[in-house]
Amino acid sequence: MKRKDLLPPDKVLEHLNLNFNDTVADLGAGNGYFTIPIAKSTRDLVYAVDIEPKMLEMLKVNAGEV
Repeated sequence: MKRKDLLPPDKVLEHLNLNFNDTVADLGAGNGYFTIPIAKSTRDLVYAVDIEPKMLEMLKVNAGEV
């Protein structure tokens, strides 16, 4: 199974009940799998934290593709 089938971001975000004005910290953000959808549902104020700098670089690239 694909990751999106096992853990669909939109379904996970439904459980978070995020509001537009929320500020979110995504710990272990990786390549932005949840960070980017969270940013779309809030006012783009998401702190992405990951121990691996390469993952944060991937997140920056992925965020530019949105």
